[in-house]
Amino acid sequence: GYTDFRAANKATISRIGDTDEPKGIYVFGEDAVALFDHITMQYCGIRSYGNVTGIIVNNCRFLYYNSALTSSGCITLGSASSGNAITNSHFFSSTTAAIGGAANGPAGVTVSGCYFGKCNTENSNRPVINLTVGGDNEVIIENNYISGNKNTKVGGIGVGNMLSLAGTNRVVIKNNTVENCRYGLTTIGPMNVTIEGNELINNRY
Repeated sequence: GYTDFRAANKATISRIGDTDEPKGIYVFGEDAVALFDHITMQYCGIRSYGNVTGIIVNNCRFLYYNSALTSSGCITLGSASSGNAITNSHFFSSTTAAIGGAANGPAGVTVSGCYFGKCNTENSNRPVINLTVGGDNEVIIENNYISGNKNTKVGGIGVGNMLSLAGTNRVVIKNNTVENCRYGLTTIGPMNVTIEGNELINNRY
């Protein structure tokens, strides 16, 4: 189906009580589309599953994600999705990665113009942006700022193809700033990757 969370001014989705652990929004079904604009999500996130057309997130804020929906990230991309875009958004103090995906599922996505601060506060062995290649769809990560808060296990940007998924698997990691992380950038597995113009500052703690 199709769902529209584009607020004219702004809207907040949050928990009611201090001990509540809301999950958030789960998007699934072939060709599903979910649009988010000017939404603040507190303690919850967004997850897609299966062959969705895409999750489009712009000018949104994700604060204090609690991992109740999934441990993969505030926004988790399901397999075989193609039209995902996360732009001009703000991620702060999530318990796990900010953006993630399944190792066995190609998901094309653009992540651009976003701020990531103090993500993965549980200090697990995964980067702030933790993606799998996109198959015949591109993965583009550009013009983002990531601060890892000096956590000893948390990387900055990671893109993997650990299962040698088929496709052109084009990846562009460009003009990002990554600081105070365990590492700045890492790629693993077969892919056609361009790494250009990034600033990696004070990493490896």
